Amino acid sequence: MRILNFGKYKGSKIDHIIWDDIEYIKWCLHNVKIFKLNECEQEQFDKKMSIIRSEKLEKEGLKKLEDDMYKKIGGRIGTYDWDYYIEEY
Repeated sequence: MRILNFGKYKGSKIDHIIWDDIEYIKWCLHNVKIFKLNECEQEQFDKKMSIIRSEKLEKEGLKKLEDDMYKKIGGRIGTYDWDYYIEEY
């Protein structure tokens, strides 16, 4: 495990930063010429990005389902009624 020796996470393990603040790691990869991930860190980075993509797709899918259901019933629904209509969809 490598320790970051600069920036706001100076003294922190890079693999922990990947899971806690991947946006900072992405920023470092694009802006700090000497910053590179080793093989193990790259694997962790790829796993975290895969999880983020999955969560984004799931969120987009749920939003689309919600929009489709709303259109199907003509926009006449309160938030308390969703469980009933989810099974009907």
